[in-house]
Amino acid sequence: MFMATMQIRIYPDGKVQGEINGIKGKRCTDYIGIIEELTDSRTWKSTFTEEFYETEEVHIRQEQQEYEDSVIRSGQRNE
Repeated sequence: MFMATMQIRIYPDGKVQGEINGIKGKRCTDYIGIIEELTDSRTWKSTFTEEFYETEEVHIRQEQQEYEDSVIRSGQRNE
């Protein structure tokens, strides 16, 4: 499993550069505020890695359907 990383560089002139890796799609922009808060800075320009344009795989569990199927199999339906 790949872990997301945040790298922050602070240059002698006060410029801050942050980079987020391991998070696909626009969700990575959620971390801009964290970098701003940690460094007491504000964003004036953003560039994005290839990961920004990728789609994140989402696995959704269908617990409700599984529950209904088990109730039907056990004969406990309320009709």
